[in-house]
Amino acid sequence: MIYKLATAKMRSCSTLSTIRTPDGTVTFGMSETLNVMMEHFTLADEEITYNDYYKLIRTQNETPVTTE
Repeated sequence: MIYKLATAKMRSCSTLSTIRTPDGTVTFGMSETLNVMMEHFTLADEEITYNDYYKLIRTQNETPVTTE
């Protein structure tokens, strides 16, 4: 590892920092890229689509934890 660092033979890791959005533009920076990915890969949190199971989970998550 030290030899590779000293001789600059380490490969740099590529990081995804920009992507093309559905409207054809390219994101600028990691924050915008993550926001576009979250909008694309996650479902919208709409109360209309909740069934009783999701309502129970939401109620449990909003209840404060009382353990020390």
